[in-house]
Amino acid sequence: IDKSPLRRGKLTIYKELGGDHYGVSQTICLGDIGFFLAVRLISESNFPPDQKNKAIQAFAQTVINTGLGEMLDIKGGEALTIHKLKTSYYTIINPLQLGMILSGGSTSLKLRGVEIFGENLGLAFQIQDDILGMFGDEKVIGKSVTSDLQEGKNTLLISFALKKANPAQKKILDKYYGQKVSKIGLDAVKKVFIDTGSLDYSNRQALNYIEEGKKFIPQITSDPKYQQLLSELADFVIERKS
Repeated sequence: IDKSPLRRGKLTIYKELGGDHYGVSQTICLGDIGFFLAVRLISESNFPPDQKNKAIQAFAQTVINTGLGEMLDIKGGEALTIHKLKTSYYTIINPLQLGMILSGGSTSLKLRGVEIFGENLGLAFQIQDDILGMFGDEKVIGKSVTSDLQEGKNTLLISFALKKANPAQKKILDKYYGQKVSKIGLDAVKKVFIDTGSLDYSNRQALNYIEEGKKFIPQITSDPKYQQLLSELADFVIERKS
């Protein structure tokens, strides 16, 4: 949907298949098939029926949330709502909840703890992703650092910058945001993000979400080993470079 030609340093599937209507159509079909392969894996597993049903329900809700988040992203909705729907559920919340449900160790309290933990980590993950998408090293992140800018992606970086920008800075954002840009345009927008304090603010917010999420680890597990593992996961979300 974002028309990016690269992911993790390789051509995206639709580009690999030619980048035309055929490539896009085949890629959509493959994505749809992937969803149902996941459902089939759960349904054909040897877990008890009630656990499998709960797992399929949780997975289905995550697919719905992701779709709604993507629709809002295309429409230009509020950034943090999009991050929660698009990123928190499929990246953190649902994988942890599925494991908890299928292990038979889920309770409403633990599942709620995972949801709050995962929501905060997911928000931090996406904020960090957006920062890397503008300020990262293309060779490390494996995609273009101009793609978010050219797409006009609604991020915390841009929303905060627009609130704080002076007329000259807003002119730069209006000129380059959502347009095909060169390195000159990218550097100009990055400078606005730095000068308005948007980069610092986004980094602080990501860290705040991590710290808030960590508060709910004891609600998820009392095992020190797993508490440490979840804490390390939280730190990795904002320490990663790709």
